[in-house]
Amino acid sequence: VISTEFLPLRERALHDPDEDTYLTLLKTLLRTGPMYFSYSFDLTSSFQRQAQSNPSHPLWKRTDDRFFWNKFIQSDFIDLANGAGSGSGLRGGPQAGVDPFILPVMFGMLRITQTRIKSTPLTFTLITRRSRHRAGTRYLTRGIDDQGHVGNYNETEQIVILNDDDGSLGGF
Repeated sequence: VISTEFLPLRERALHDPDEDTYLTLLKTLLRTGPMYFSYSFDLTSSFQRQAQSNPSHPLWKRTDDRFFWNKFIQSDFIDLANGAGSGSGLRGGPQAGVDPFILPVMFGMLRITQTRIKSTPLTFTLITRRSRHRAGTRYLTRGIDDQGHVGNYNETEQIVILNDDDGSLGGF
């Protein structure tokens, strides 16, 4: 994610200082945090979890909820896609046409490097995903909550791809 722009879904009738504080925190996070997304590849799930998911489902339904950082922001779209009632009063069952507009964002690090080991070319990928549950600074967010989420949990995945002649990872 290189830049962001905030567009209101609805006008605010009342000025809410708490909402302004949350918006400021969100803007700061988006400016400073390394965030990644892909239109075709689920960056929130490990290769192992992806092999077990159904590729016919929309991308956002295949994500690992722990690493779907913008899920709350997308919740109105998710409710609409699932056919759940939302504050807008719209009803009518699931709206599959909304699926392409629900794009999961991963907070973490992604590095792809081509190299050789004894003349064998390979692509090495390192992905670190930071959990959206109980994220915070090291000294302020500690321990474990009632749902089993630990403070500042990260998952790191190493991927080695052999026989990748053109050095491309189409989904990235």
